[in-house]
Amino acid sequence: MPNVTSRKTAGLIALRGQPRERGKQLGEKVWLKKRPCVPTQIAPRLKVIPTDSAGLPALPSLAPAPGFGALVRVLYEVVRSTVIQSASTSCLQQVHGRLRLRFETVGESNQTFLAASEQQLPMRIVRAFRQADGASLVHLHNLSGGVLAGDRLELKVEVGPRAAVQLTSTGATRIYRSPLTAAVAHQTIEMNVEDHGLLEYLPDQLIPFAGSRYRQETQITLGKNAGLFWWETIAPGRAASNEVFAYEVLQLKTRISAEGEPLALENMKLEPTGRSLFSLARFGSYRYLSSFYICRTGIEPERWRELEKQLATLGNEWSQPSRIVWGVSALRAHGLVVKALSVKGRDIAMRLPEFWRAAKRFLYQKEAVLPRKIY
Repeated sequence: MPNVTSRKTAGLIALRGQPRERGKQLGEKVWLKKRPCVPTQIAPRLKVIPTDSAGLPALPSLAPAPGFGALVRVLYEVVRSTVIQSASTSCLQQVHGRLRLRFETVGESNQTFLAASEQQLPMRIVRAFRQADGASLVHLHNLSGGVLAGDRLELKVEVGPRAAVQLTSTGATRIYRSPLTAAVAHQTIEMNVEDHGLLEYLPDQLIPFAGSRYRQETQITLGKNAGLFWWETIAPGRAASNEVFAYEVLQLKTRISAEGEPLALENMKLEPTGRSLFSLARFGSYRYLSSFYICRTGIEPERWRELEKQLATLGNEWSQPSRIVWGVSALRAHGLVVKALSVKGRDIAMRLPEFWRAAKRFLYQKEAVLPRKIY
């Protein structure tokens, strides 16, 4: 057996006293092109192992005694059947992901930090980033790459007194195709903003793939003088793949309350296969829907009417009936909601931050800064 001193990367090996007939010499290291990570004396003896119809390696011929070979073959067949059965049922397995975050401040400092977190795959965060204004920025990750059939996901966020938090996603939320035999994917979002706290929840758009089924329940509670900026944009599907309103069901329930009283209740259920969304009574020629909630408790009604007028003026200026339309409405109290229907998603993405900036200047006398996606 040659003296192998390094085998850190595939194909890169270090040999002592062996001929260097192939590859490029790098001191004691030799790069073997198109070779596995094994010594040169062993590589010629390796054979390509064929695969069977299931895509699994076929059992190679065994040189040891017949009794040993028979035992190995029996064990192989047991493992092989188990792998095939597991692969055939993996699409029906349910995943219970959980992410719970608690943000607080220390003493008189205005710096917000992540005080506690509970993470259960596939939902993850890496860390909380400090912002120049003292807020904390967190990126929400779904390590599955999207929401799969039967997933049960839970997001719970607590913003402590005087804490300021900005949440965003690392990309669009993709809702994948769901087999009819699988349970409907479901996500619950619960957010509690305590007295004098501020939450800015700014996710990327939600994209339901063809054949997908998804339900989401969002509940947000605001304390005294607490604020909320939250937008949500729904795409028609993978438009580039000609998937427009091809999903099975998309249901979004939203409840926003302050000091025990409801401010906004919304229950939207879209079933394109049963009721066409191309109808003029629904989306008509538009494809994207967006909602932006702006709340802060303790603000006088006259101030809200002033802000509503200001945002409505912006919406009228940016509306183009054949392309995009904006609307602004007052909530029952303590807030406004901005709605948009658009033919293209980028038109919404371009103007939503402008509404956010105008509202934050008005309510907090601060500039709104979009969350950074790359560090």
